[in-house]
Amino acid sequence: MKRELRILIYKILFGIYAAGMIYLLFFKDRGYFKTGDYSQDLFYHLQYKPFLTIKGYLKVIENAYINHRNFGTPFNLRRGSSLWYGVSNFFGNIILFVPLGLFLTAIKRRFRKLKRFVPMVIVILVAIETVQLFTLRGVFDVDDIILNFFGAICGFILAIPLRHTRRRFDHRIEKNRRKKATVKAE
Repeated sequence: MKRELRILIYKILFGIYAAGMIYLLFFKDRGYFKTGDYSQDLFYHLQYKPFLTIKGYLKVIENAYINHRNFGTPFNLRRGSSLWYGVSNFFGNIILFVPLGLFLTAIKRRFRKLKRFVPMVIVILVAIETVQLFTLRGVFDVDDIILNFFGAICGFILAIPLRHTRRRFDHRIEKNRRKKATVKAE
């Protein structure tokens, strides 16, 4: 596949991903507490202590495991349960940003270098959290930045073998195309 066409497809897929993320992060109502006083609401929507929220997610998961092990309590992964909240927030914050790492490295070659990828991802994540804070559509949570960054790094790492696989596939197709052209020419 021609590079230009492949990049166009990546850009279209990235646009779809970005639109879905914008909806999820800024427009989906998640029922955050609001007092009516904007400055007080900003205070309630700010969590700047690293690993505080992550520890909370892991504690919920740990408590569910302990209850299961000691009392035979079944894991309640139904939507709305505390275990669902812990698991979905912890892993969701990671998984939702894996495509960011994949798309950034696929669309722009300069982001295939970690020293250029990391600052761009940090700027994107801080911008997302800042918009969520000032629009009161979410919480500015440092732990979200940490988990989202981890997800983007996973995408960056995952992109490396995918890129090599695609190159081998493209090389094999080109080799077969040349072979057929040689046979036709004879």
